[in-house]
Amino acid sequence: MLKIAIDKHFSELVSETYVNAFYAKQLDKITHRDPYPFAFLKDFWRPDFYEQLSNFKPSLNTYYVPDGEDKTDIFFEPFDFEPFVRLVYGKTFRCFLASLIGCSTFVRHPESYPQLRTMKSNASGLFIHNDEEAPYNGVVFFNLNDGWAAGGGGELVVWEKIGEMRFRKRFEFPPVGNSLSVMLLSQHSYHSVNKSRGDWTRSNILVEAQFQ
Repeated sequence: MLKIAIDKHFSELVSETYVNAFYAKQLDKITHRDPYPFAFLKDFWRPDFYEQLSNFKPSLNTYYVPDGEDKTDIFFEPFDFEPFVRLVYGKTFRCFLASLIGCSTFVRHPESYPQLRTMKSNASGLFIHNDEEAPYNGVVFFNLNDGWAAGGGGELVVWEKIGEMRFRKRFEFPPVGNSLSVMLLSQHSYHSVNKSRGDWTRSNILVEAQFQ
């Protein structure tokens, strides 16, 4: 792992628990390598900064519907909150995210930008897939779901492939607000998202990464 100093913005905005673990090179104690490299961290941001992120409301505008569809349950739009963009693509934060999955850093594609991804309530989830064919090898999700409650669905599920079209559920994580999930994509990175239920909107910030 690269030896770099903890910059001021990183240490002021990220929870002290994770800043200290990164500085002490102990992130491996809170991450997973089986069935593939991934991590899920709760209470990630310091409260004041998380409140700022949460105040950015999705437009649910059909202009941002993927592929120009008129009807959809999922919306994507740019997330251009400058303090977040500046922090996430900074050297320290890139090294931190990469360290969670056993890498050194990640490279930002010139055309890549954080996206606010929003799924309406009672929307279908995502079936088991591995995103192996994506033009990047990693994804990071920052959840903004303060309206979520147990039974609301929308959980991220990590699967292990054990045979032809056969999978074993290994982990399930609730989409609670102020949580982060990151995974290294490969032929093994099978995951899904449960269907959401009830009156809440599932929102997260998606960052695409090329880990090295």
